[in-house]
Amino acid sequence: MLDCLGIPWVTAAGEAEAMCAYLDSVGIVDGCITNDGDAFLYGAQTVYRNFNMNTKGVPGVGKEQTLKLIKTLQGQTLLQKFVQWQSEGQEMKKQTVKKVTHCLVCRHPGSAKTHERSGCTLCGSQRFCEPQDYDYSCPCDWHRTEGAQQTSSVEAGIKRKTLASEGFPFTEIINEFLVSKDKPIQNVTRRKPNLLLMQNFALKKMEWPKSYTSEKVLVLITYTEMMNRQCGRGNTAQIEPVRIYKPRVRNGIASFEVIWKKPDHYVYADDHPTECQDVVRTVEEESLFRAAYPDIVDLFLKEREEAEENKRKTDNSQFLRRRSGNICRCCINDPHSYYY
Repeated sequence: MLDCLGIPWVTAAGEAEAMCAYLDSVGIVDGCITNDGDAFLYGAQTVYRNFNMNTKGVPGVGKEQTLKLIKTLQGQTLLQKFVQWQSEGQEMKKQTVKKVTHCLVCRHPGSAKTHERSGCTLCGSQRFCEPQDYDYSCPCDWHRTEGAQQTSSVEAGIKRKTLASEGFPFTEIINEFLVSKDKPIQNVTRRKPNLLLMQNFALKKMEWPKSYTSEKVLVLITYTEMMNRQCGRGNTAQIEPVRIYKPRVRNGIASFEVIWKKPDHYVYADDHPTECQDVVRTVEEESLFRAAYPDIVDLFLKEREEAEENKRKTDNSQFLRRRSGNICRCCINDPHSYYY
């Protein structure tokens, strides 16, 4: 089916996500479509997915705890943290600093009376001290140690559960993401949908009528043609636009209803009007169609502007004729008097 639709494909040496991530990282594709977050670990830059965190990992460690741990790394990677945990073992270094009295005014070590007499070293005053807000964080040793212990408590819980997990430090899993099994792709052949092959394939495999397949593949043919023109891949056109029929809005997006020449092997449905047997119609996004066929869009806008101008002139002339027909006969000789 991929061959029939003209979609390039490759065979991965290992995981499919690894190959997709590689193609994304070297710019061969625009992104990866997958619900598996492993694509990011394989090096993917852009992933389209419905986010799902129901994946296996360290028992008892969820995404909230993991995010808290990542915020405390301070430039260190998780892999480096794993190596550190392996060398340290279960023991966590715990510093003990004696808590001292703090001033209620400046929130620095010392009492308010002491600061009033001798000043505060951290405030840089000889007498009294500088008032601080309630949420002020004191830079003394005890407060710094207390903050570090609160941060390390998150790491300690995750570390304990991780070291107890079977297979730690997960070397096989880490190598899966760090060691690439795929080889560089030299040439990716960009093809176009083959309507005849797809008709035969769909009829044989899914019993689709050729008219139904033609209708479904048509939008892919027009999209491929517009993308090729937009990207400067000027090759033989598979389908050509005739003109824009009218502007449309589809799903809140400005679009055009476009009339195209019927592509080769296109089959109409039995109820299709006989007078329209040489053209087909699609609805295309305005921005994409404008980028691919700017001349056709300019011609359509010019013709629409001329039609609106002609309509205004016609309306004005009709108004003047009605107005002249309603002039009172007694005022014909008086051009300054009109009665209706």
